[in-house]
Amino acid sequence: MRFGFEDRTRELLRGVWRHGSISAAASAVGMDAANAARHLRTAERRLATALVARHRGGRGAANARLTPQGRRMLELDSRRGVALLYLAKDGVTPVRLGGRLVFVAGRVAPGPVELQIRPDSVALDRQGRPHGTTSVRNRFAARVDRIEPASEGVFHVGLSAGSLAFESWIVRGAVRDLRLRRGSRVFATIKAVSLVAAARIDRSPPA
Repeated sequence: MRFGFEDRTRELLRGVWRHGSISAAASAVGMDAANAARHLRTAERRLATALVARHRGGRGAANARLTPQGRRMLELDSRRGVALLYLAKDGVTPVRLGGRLVFVAGRVAPGPVELQIRPDSVALDRQGRPHGTTSVRNRFAARVDRIEPASEGVFHVGLSAGSLAFESWIVRGAVRDLRLRRGSRVFATIKAVSLVAAARIDRSPPA
């Protein structure tokens, strides 16, 4: 793919994931809906796989969803939760994820949501408290469940914090400096602006 094509594909896929429709995804990135649909069909043809499942109708004009291949292209690690009332004073929306509150930047409509936790946005450290004031809104204790080599010099670290399971991608030097191994106790931090909450189309209870 030429430079820029894959970035636009990811933008459109992220919009489909968030809004449940290709036309809404196109509007979010400033594209004509027909051009967006053609772009996605071209991407699917080049990759020889379906990225978006399209269907007629749907609640609130939601008529598209990502296929497993589309989700993998976005590297989504998402969880079901419930968005609470927007905290205008802090500029964040609390999302209840299991027995834990996670803070997402901006206003999210109250109700069931799917929360995306990008592994490359999760930082790890060993300190119980950060030094001084920090801009990070989400910080919690976690346990290392697995450490797997990925691309050159990069490791995928599986983590759990109570009932919440997620992943962090860090380099070999960080694994060494933090002395990570299975069962290690760490602190995970995630900036509120790194999280995306999308309204769930189905209303089944959060996992």
